[in-house]
Amino acid sequence: MVFIGEAISDSSNNDRTAVEVQQYALGGAPAGPVSYADVELTNSGAPTDSGDFGKVMYLTFDDGPSPGVTPMVLDTLKEYGVKATFFIVGAFADRYPDLVLRIVNEGHAIGLHSYTHNYREIYASADAFIDDLRRVDDAIYEIAGVRSRVVRFPGGSVNGYDKATYDEIVEAVSEAGFVFFDWNASLQDAVKNPVASVLFNNAVTTVGDSDRVVLLAHDRIPQTAQLLGELLDYFGDYHMELLTPVVEPVQFKAQH
Repeated sequence: MVFIGEAISDSSNNDRTAVEVQQYALGGAPAGPVSYADVELTNSGAPTDSGDFGKVMYLTFDDGPSPGVTPMVLDTLKEYGVKATFFIVGAFADRYPDLVLRIVNEGHAIGLHSYTHNYREIYASADAFIDDLRRVDDAIYEIAGVRSRVVRFPGGSVNGYDKATYDEIVEAVSEAGFVFFDWNASLQDAVKNPVASVLFNNAVTTVGDSDRVVLLAHDRIPQTAQLLGELLDYFGDYHMELLTPVVEPVQFKAQH
């Protein structure tokens, strides 16, 4: 199975192997796009901790918390009685600790999404990645008294910055007791000038007829918060679950 996740298709041709990942810097300003090759998914079998629910969805939000969007997302999740997994950026956690506390207190899961979100620094080596990971873990622990073993790589585990260090980083993450999750469906909302109807269609199209979905969204995008209720209505036949270290991960497979 080939999947393009947090990506913008190259509009200059119809070759879906040409994609760009849009990196967002702290403060929400878009940085330069990162080109990388198509990736394959591995380990996308049935969940190991959720029983036989039929269709299962793991709703995930990256890059927060953000004061303008995360509360809107949390309000909608509370209204629908849905729990989600929030992959936290440590610098934002330190800036908005009340939102981290609200995420935890309302029963959502915390995932680690780096402290700095600085691609060049964190992907320089395995030591750099693990040091940054422990920094965000410590920041969340200081705020909310919880630790997480669940990780999402900024830009996904296969990206334009970790080609030389991917193998050593993945090994170090595993040896340190963490489990990383990519995704197999996405709103593709980390783009300039997102349009809610397009994001909705992206989610529907990439989910397709999959029975087990790890859906990527971002709680820094107002349009994502605005359409969340509509998405939850549409995917109402899915059992919504939290990502935990015992869930079999969906992971991109690096091409060597």
